[in-house]
Amino acid sequence: MPRLTTIDDLCSPDWTSLLPHVQGLGTWFDDLKRNETSDIRYTVFIPTEKTRAPGVHASEVSGCFRKFVYAVSGTERKILPWQVNVNMKRRFGIGHAVHALTQNELGRAVMLFGGGYVDFVDEVSITPANNSFTQQYTVYSHADGLFTFFDAYFAPFLRVGLEIKTESGPEYEKLKEPRPGHILQAHVYMRALDLPLMWFLYYNKSNSNWTPPKAPWLITYDHRVERHVETRICNAYEAVRVSTLPQAEEGIYCSWCPFAYTCKPSCLMNLMNSSGSRPPSAFSTHR
Repeated sequence: MPRLTTIDDLCSPDWTSLLPHVQGLGTWFDDLKRNETSDIRYTVFIPTEKTRAPGVHASEVSGCFRKFVYAVSGTERKILPWQVNVNMKRRFGIGHAVHALTQNELGRAVMLFGGGYVDFVDEVSITPANNSFTQQYTVYSHADGLFTFFDAYFAPFLRVGLEIKTESGPEYEKLKEPRPGHILQAHVYMRALDLPLMWFLYYNKSNSNWTPPKAPWLITYDHRVERHVETRICNAYEAVRVSTLPQAEEGIYCSWCPFAYTCKPSCLMNLMNSSGSRPPSAFSTHR
């Protein structure tokens, strides 16, 4: 039987024969709902910005580069009450709830249909202790999930990462493939966990449609993306070393950025004025 448990295993020409095992996860995901007969309880954890340690976090590798520089520099994270985008905070809460529900369902599906040959772990911890990559760049993150398939001798032969994303109905319908920023984020997880495959499960919050574990939602590790991610990380640490802040990339996301209090983006000032919030006067006096 071919083996696909590490990034290097992608060099094997016959690993594609294992794809039906991955696609079966999607079948189990739906079959679980057809076979549910018991009450269900699950826990939703919503982290705060204060719990993030200084260093590289996968979700911050893409997007505003100034935010990324603040993150690796260890700048204090705080979101002031007048800054909070209440509507988006509620949306994020729903996103965390969908994550927890989906992880719970996939875990139960694997237990019900996996026959003991598939293991699923959610919230896989990533720290500098993982490998040389995470140690060199001080990487802290949590991957949404990891599936491991075992052969008849209980030896692993296939490993697949899971990345869950929630989308509104209109945004989901526009998707043709994983978003570029999400691919960068996933490659941090893949590099840290030596994962050859990643399944992007996009969940439509309007109608509960979701993307199956096959192309284009199932991706392989790409060394070109790896180089892009590593260059971005190195540039961020270099900016910290020479005490330089890149230009802010302003947008709606400034209203939940934990560094807005020190970055002071003009767009956030405008958002606060339009919503009737009253930020401290000092906020608009320094750029």
